[in-house]
Amino acid sequence: MTKLSIKFILCAIGLSISGTLPARKQWTVEQAWKWQAQTGEIRGFNQPELAYPGMLRNQILRKAAELGLNSVRSWVSGGTVEEQIAFIRKYAEDCDRYGLTYSPVLSFYDQYYRDKSLAEDVALQKTEAFIYAVVSAFAKDRRIAMWDIWNEPSTAVNEETMRQMDWLEKMLGYARRADPVQPVTASIIWEGGEYDTTNVVFARRMEIERMMDIHNIHNYRFLEAEHWKPAEVIAYVKAMDGRPVVSSECLARTVSGGLTRTLKLFAREHVNFYLWGMFLTDNKNWSVQWGRSTYDPYEPIFHDLLYSDGTPYDARELSGLRNFRFEAHDEQIYPPLAQTERWPAERAWKWVASGPILGIQQNLRLGNFAKAANSVRVKLSFEEFAADEAGFLQRFEKELEDAASQGMTVLPVLVSDEDIKAADRAEIPQAAFLRTYDNDFAENGDGYMTTPFRHAGQGGSGKSGISGKAGKNASGKSGISGNSGSSGKPNLIEDAQAGNPFYGTDFAQSLRIPRSVAADFAQQRDTRNIMAYINVILRRYYIDSRIASWELYHHPGSGHVSEAQASCWVSQLFDLARYISPTQPCFMTPLVSVGGIPPGVDYRAELIHGRRAGWNRLMYAGASTPALTYKIWALSDITAFSSAMKSAETGWLVSICYRFGRPIWCTDWQAPDLKEAKATLDIFSRSHVYWYTDASLPADLLTGFRFRPINTDRDSAQLVP
Repeated sequence: MTKLSIKFILCAIGLSISGTLPARKQWTVEQAWKWQAQTGEIRGFNQPELAYPGMLRNQILRKAAELGLNSVRSWVSGGTVEEQIAFIRKYAEDCDRYGLTYSPVLSFYDQYYRDKSLAEDVALQKTEAFIYAVVSAFAKDRRIAMWDIWNEPSTAVNEETMRQMDWLEKMLGYARRADPVQPVTASIIWEGGEYDTTNVVFARRMEIERMMDIHNIHNYRFLEAEHWKPAEVIAYVKAMDGRPVVSSECLARTVSGGLTRTLKLFAREHVNFYLWGMFLTDNKNWSVQWGRSTYDPYEPIFHDLLYSDGTPYDARELSGLRNFRFEAHDEQIYPPLAQTERWPAERAWKWVASGPILGIQQNLRLGNFAKAANSVRVKLSFEEFAADEAGFLQRFEKELEDAASQGMTVLPVLVSDEDIKAADRAEIPQAAFLRTYDNDFAENGDGYMTTPFRHAGQGGSGKSGISGKAGKNASGKSGISGNSGSSGKPNLIEDAQAGNPFYGTDFAQSLRIPRSVAADFAQQRDTRNIMAYINVILRRYYIDSRIASWELYHHPGSGHVSEAQASCWVSQLFDLARYISPTQPCFMTPLVSVGGIPPGVDYRAELIHGRRAGWNRLMYAGASTPALTYKIWALSDITAFSSAMKSAETGWLVSICYRFGRPIWCTDWQAPDLKEAKATLDIFSRSHVYWYTDASLPADLLTGFRFRPINTDRDSAQLVP
């Protein structure tokens, strides 16, 4: 566009202020959904920033397209109309080259809004000239997805916010005078903390929100109870008028959980999205939480999808991204949280990078052996919790303090079959439930049901979701209702890139529970009570550095529960833990051992390259099975086992755990004698096994214990029988 044409536009603006050029009206709901149908689901990201100096923006855009993204949102640069139009044109051309659309975020109004030397009417006239000139230059350009005319205006309850809303109302008219084929919107709703819907400022903000062509929200905080959660915000704006919704900023792992957690909600509720960031970069250091510094180590990554070299932070997220679509009423395309929120293996290895755990059981706390230990395993009791919650928490806090004073961390064991038995007899006060849950069992039509443990507000059987705070919704009724969902048949995504067989069809078989079991499970008293118990503990200590890890369930199926019930419990407890998202790893210890290896048998030779062996020697007690054992290991952040076996059998079991590519913990080790203890410690040293023992060992065995480098010799001749 030439300077002459821009001057012509500015002259036209002078006429428009006097009312000769009317603005188009707000889109009808039908027009908004027609745009959605033409555009398709937006899978976008914000602010392409260079991973290193000299990187080309087109490299980022090409990578975005490879990942399955289809749109970019970024702030427009330039001090003049001409510069901003040129900026948008170049961005749109670059995006279009890779099949991406572009959503400009306008910010030039700010220089006039904050210019105290300008009279209000003059500032508005200059703003109108800018907006009309820029929007009209691309009003019919389908490469532009939408116009974001004000990013995150103030939410404060004050006059400044009221002034911004007055400006924003006028700016809507300025943009619409260009008659754009794209929706005009602004991210008015971006509450980051406590929210109050009862004041006049909030009412004015929502009045302007109702003027938008589509709804544009920002909400990262899935995990923090005191905030207005994404599901609640989506329900709120949908209740306004039923227009399409775009979350133009999302993904902040420490407060939102993993990306797939966000995608699950957006797929079900038909929400378009723009993730924040792409590569870890020095521009703004977005990889750490607000207020933190990348000078210090961090985990998980806050925003962004990729490390600076292009390696995915979590390859499973990319599979979910590529498969994203709006779900039909009767489908569920993402697996339960128990699977999608499992830690990436790399994060688990970072957690244990400090070195070996030389752990003891609680009964050895006062022995001499404790002086050499650096962690203690503590079995918690549901029965004690049910009898006196306050006293239980005080005692557990004392355990943590005592351990810390001795330089030890604590591994809490939360549930055993005995706890489940006790829970069936207990009555837990409703106050213990910090969340409301809805068990949704989806019929497969083959006599079985699947058991995703879904929190109310994430869908389920068409029931309403979590209630919000009293007095918070538009109708004046108590609470903000969550969204209804469907109990459709899950479509487990096979993530070939991540290589996780949990997503494959073979393993789906082991997730199926007989209808007779599943139908009763959600209504059982022990289910409600155990969930309340776990919920209280994990939420209280979710970020406590004194916790080494959480052993959610020790030896499922060792007591009175059946295999099907144990499988239900494994799914339920992992799903609840993933929903709460503690900053420590979560795992379970299956009830599995190795059959006695006869003397003289060359067990190493059985596992030589080309021979079929491994699981064939595993044995199961009680209700434990290969499928249940595999399920536990496939859902755990770290791979755990227990052993009272000789070193040969223990080593065999370690070799099976090693296949899962995660840290290995022996949560309950009891060597038959000192000779076997020495041999087992050698295995633990070579295979990097973290361990807790129930027996006092000589001090010299402990002081000399180290992990040895794992290094495979090219010469395998010594292994050939």
